Amino acid sequence: ILRRLPWSRKWPYFRDQLMRRTGVAVTAIVVVVLLVVHFLSPSAPPRLYVAVFGGVLQTQDSETMQQQVSTALKLPKGRNGGVMIDASFGQDGNGLSKLQTMLSNHEIDVVIASPKVFSVLAGYGYIVSLDKELTASQKSSYSHDFVSFRGYSDAHYDDINYNGSGKGAAEPYGLRLRNWGMWSSFPTASPPAVAGLAQNSRNARRAKQTLAFLLRQPRPAPCH
Repeated sequence: ILRRLPWSRKWPYFRDQLMRRTGVAVTAIVVVVLLVVHFLSPSAPPRLYVAVFGGVLQTQDSETMQQQVSTALKLPKGRNGGVMIDASFGQDGNGLSKLQTMLSNHEIDVVIASPKVFSVLAGYGYIVSLDKELTASQKSSYSHDFVSFRGYSDAHYDDINYNGSGKGAAEPYGLRLRNWGMWSSFPTASPPAVAGLAQNSRNARRAKQTLAFLLRQPRPAPCH
């Protein structure tokens, strides 16, 4: 059709008919390309993920803690390549299932819970012994805050009916978050809380730095 039209009508026809169709086609192609790039380029995983169990810290303070830890570690905050403090882990089966799945995917770095819940998690083998992970200097600095729990025993791994939960040796799996540390600066923080290093963590160095952050003294408010 374009060839048969006189020159005076070629440009209006091209503008009104062909350019409109071409524009729609190009827009559709761009959208498809953007969707493909989005799905084929997954977002960066968190560089520190803290699982907070059983309501020992409320959501509003977990966000404050996320900001403070991000600043201390010089990282952005949030799940995408930054610091994530997740206070949504319940004490029921769903919370344990969520933790187990994320541990198997190497997504959890630090676990904070009440002593009762932490004892269960250590017994399941979800927590790393601090005695094996910390340096001699770190153990000397934190030894008065160590809390020992019985871990998981695989002594009878060949027996399918054997349950080794909580039957391992008692070791310092956790650090007591006391009333005078940074933990106490969060209004909703429960004083009887324990923090530890998660199994299969990909960010062990940052996880240890986070424990040190929680135990350090908060800075006094400036005098006016």
